[in-house]
Amino acid sequence: MKDSPLVVLLVVLLVFSLGLNIFTLAALVRYRDNTLAGLAELRQAVATLGETAITTVVHVKQDIPVEGKVPLKATFDVPVNTTMPLSTTVYTTLNLPILGPQKVPVSIEGQLPLQVTLKLPIQAELPVQTTYHLVTDIPVRVTLTPESLLALQEALLALENGLK
Repeated sequence: MKDSPLVVLLVVLLVFSLGLNIFTLAALVRYRDNTLAGLAELRQAVATLGETAITTVVHVKQDIPVEGKVPLKATFDVPVNTTMPLSTTVYTTLNLPILGPQKVPVSIEGQLPLQVTLKLPIQAELPVQTTYHLVTDIPVRVTLTPESLLALQEALLALENGLK
């Protein structure tokens, strides 16, 4: 009995599909095995990180705007220590018996010492508006404790168990 070409084609397609499925399944199993091995290595690496410190330097270069008002309320003592020259003429009236009232000039010459401390109160708001250019390096050190890595280890173990 001769098989029809349609049956032969279906058998060939069936064998090809079966081979393709076997190949895909083998690739997935290989991928799962590689993933499990990688997860086991990662869990072991995480377990050795306990009490490890990560140290780095953070470079900061940033412009920071500063804007506001600075209240100023103060009293300043201003010492004054000087001599004031005095040179003037004062007219006074004298009653003379024969001449009657007469205006007489009186010259005054001298120096007046002046020693005083003046209290100078100041109350104001000073506006401030500037930009601070911050350029610095900040050393950062983070210590990893086994407790901080516990959640990561548990998640990796759950993932590994889910792939088995």
